[in-house]
Amino acid sequence: MTDFYFFAPTGDEIQGTSEQVAGAADLTFTGADASYSHAGDTKMFWDGAETLTIEGVPLFTCDSGSDWLKHHLVQGDENGVPPNPVSDATIDLIDAELKLGAALEAAKKLRTAYAELKLGVFNAAAEIELELRAQYRTAKAAAIAAIAKDLAA
Repeated sequence: MTDFYFFAPTGDEIQGTSEQVAGAADLTFTGADASYSHAGDTKMFWDGAETLTIEGVPLFTCDSGSDWLKHHLVQGDENGVPPNPVSDATIDLIDAELKLGAALEAAKKLRTAYAELKLGVFNAAAEIELELRAQYRTAKAAAIAAIAKDLAA
């Protein structure tokens, strides 16, 4: 079997998928007004871990703590050496894509929560989601093209 090496477009090593994990921090209540302070440990609920995605595409976290979508990753050579990092302009395009993607995912959650409350149709949320999806697809195409251009240079 051949191993493949993938890196962030900055050249940083990928550490794993970006996960959302619930936790409960120990605390102490200190008064009748229910004031509290954290008391040290946090219990993590690992069974509920969820890989973060944008439009179903997983996010990966690199050494520097930045998140990247699967289509942002660049392949290293057969020895695991990353290619040269992409340009700052390409990173800016990727950042714009990630921000639009995060807004799109938030809009989806808003629409879903509103529907679950059975408050009727929230047309504005659906319209926002459609607009964000269109903008996201444009940003994604621009980022992918910029990465390809930088890697070809």
